[in-house]
Amino acid sequence: MQKTGSTAMVRVATLAVAVLGLGCSASFGVGCSSSPNGEAGELPADRSPGTFLVGLEHDGLQREFIAYVPETYDATADTPLVLNFHGFEGGARYHLEDSDLRTQADRAGAILLVPQGAELDGSPHWNPSRLGGDNKSSVDDFGFVEAMLNEVQVAYPYNADRVSAVGYSNGGMMAMGLACERSHLIASAGVMSGTMLDVGCELSHPISVISIHGTRDDTIPYDGNGDYRSALDVVDYWRGANETENAEEVTFTDGGTLISHWAYEGGTAGTAVHHYRVDGGYHVWLQFTADGQSSNDRIWNFLTAYSVHGQL
Repeated sequence: MQKTGSTAMVRVATLAVAVLGLGCSASFGVGCSSSPNGEAGELPADRSPGTFLVGLEHDGLQREFIAYVPETYDATADTPLVLNFHGFEGGARYHLEDSDLRTQADRAGAILLVPQGAELDGSPHWNPSRLGGDNKSSVDDFGFVEAMLNEVQVAYPYNADRVSAVGYSNGGMMAMGLACERSHLIASAGVMSGTMLDVGCELSHPISVISIHGTRDDTIPYDGNGDYRSALDVVDYWRGANETENAEEVTFTDGGTLISHWAYEGGTAGTAVHHYRVDGGYHVWLQFTADGQSSNDRIWNFLTAYSVHGQL
């Protein structure tokens, strides 16, 4: 296929419509689609709410992403947008359900995007470094994200100063890579059971970061290894980049699981770095609840508290 550079071409499908007799519902289960064979399409022109599987051609590849637009979306409001990236060998449909930030998007009237990684030998993946760096392939994922954001802005206006990125595992690396290499696009970032490949970023502005990692993660170890930086190395990098204050460890439990929390506040422009260590936590999208807040609530509330200009 001939390359198209930064040109993006989009096609249409809505996935949030109940399909009679197929067991589909607005919850958008894996494989549930109102279009034949779950084919990707384009965003609607009438700004209607729903869950949409969108096709976008970028750099000679046909890419896809899921856009969740809640009933509470208001095109005239100060709308934030959150990107949520699946892990290596994962998929957007499953990740939408597994991480499930839709309740939080509903409350905020925010747009939630769950992109689909390109396949490498049959395995969807993300390239979180500059091309030619520590990437898995030559696919331009940073360019894909920028093209995706541009397409969504036309159909569903949002505040471009309030775009956040979070991800799981390889998707967490992608969120960190965007914060590092495309900081002009990102207000805040989160990493779940993941790490950061590149440091030494030339940031256009300070970026607040939230990190959640389990101590029994045997894929990306909490303490790092020869391949990956430790969870605390990532935290320390962003603490230094934001010039935050020190923090004391605060602990709480959920069903016998001990969670430790460090909230490094007082950074440049009110930025912060928060870290949660989940004792016994495995390499999964970690879920816990304490003081009436789920881990997803904590992620969402943190990410959407910032713009590219700092704390709101």
